[in-house]
Amino acid sequence: MKKDRIPKLLKTQIATYIHQNLPVSNIGALVTITDIKVSANLSLAKIHLSFMPINHAKNQKYFLNQIENQKAEIKKHLARTLGYTLRTIPELLFYIDDTAQKAVEMERILSKIN
Repeated sequence: MKKDRIPKLLKTQIATYIHQNLPVSNIGALVTITDIKVSANLSLAKIHLSFMPINHAKNQKYFLNQIENQKAEIKKHLARTLGYTLRTIPELLFYIDDTAQKAVEMERILSKIN
């Protein structure tokens, strides 16, 4: 298996698990996996999550806690669905991707200057 395919496989399966098993509708935002970085030895995967609308910081932290609480179940799901492809399932680290929020803040600052 090519290493560049692994993040795509992880993204598909983690997104499926999130949308089927976590109360996404309770936070009033759309949750998207924006990026997954996998270490060279495939032991670690850093998953970046984005939320729309971006002004729900409290909800983002709540959802991130929900994901952290479900991390073992997510790994079991990955083992069931990708066990035939991956020998070991990487450790999962979830982060909030605040790129969109920073872009909105920059746009607001620039509009004040003009």
